[in-house]
Amino acid sequence: MPEQNRHIAIAVLIALAFLELACGNPREKARARLGEMNVTYSAASFVERAKDGDVFAVRYFLDAGMNPDVADSEGKTPLVVAAEMGRLEVVQLLLDRGARVDLRDAKYRATPLIWASLGGHEHVAQLLLAKGADPKIKQQQGVDALIAAAARGRTKLVKLLLDHGANPKTTDKEGKTAVMWAAKAGDSAAVKLLTDAGAPWDRVPKAPETAKP
Repeated sequence: MPEQNRHIAIAVLIALAFLELACGNPREKARARLGEMNVTYSAASFVERAKDGDVFAVRYFLDAGMNPDVADSEGKTPLVVAAEMGRLEVVQLLLDRGARVDLRDAKYRATPLIWASLGGHEHVAQLLLAKGADPKIKQQQGVDALIAAAARGRTKLVKLLLDHGANPKTTDKEGKTAVMWAAKAGDSAAVKLLTDAGAPWDRVPKAPETAKP
């Protein structure tokens, strides 16, 4: 009888050990956490949480094994939407977990840096550049991060991008320069930054003449 009890005790211990291993699986734990938050484990949900700046949910998705570069039905990745919305903590987390810094969205072919520049998110742009983002990459209409920043009157971003190697003579597909876009936005400080960096004066649009009586 003592021998039988010993075997039973060993069997119970083994079973408990396997149960603990199953419950202790990090990926399963992360999925369980998402379930407790009523968050569906899907690419679309992952991107949506990144867009909302939900750092905890994004971390659980990554811990559960979700590819950091997965895209939603619109072709946007978590890093793209986080950069677009200025979600600095989420951008940092995604980059730390292997998201590709220059991966473009499928529709506009714009990088996270271009999206951050359009939104005027200087700190996000600074982080992306520190992680190796290329400021010279253009989206399908020939717009790069510098043109995006200039068009929105983002003077500080224009300076930041120039400091990180952006081309001051850049043009979009219609031949419009960053200087032209800055002038259109009424950003005289950005115009000066760009011309001081080498953008040609002859491409700066002149003020319209006033009508004569």
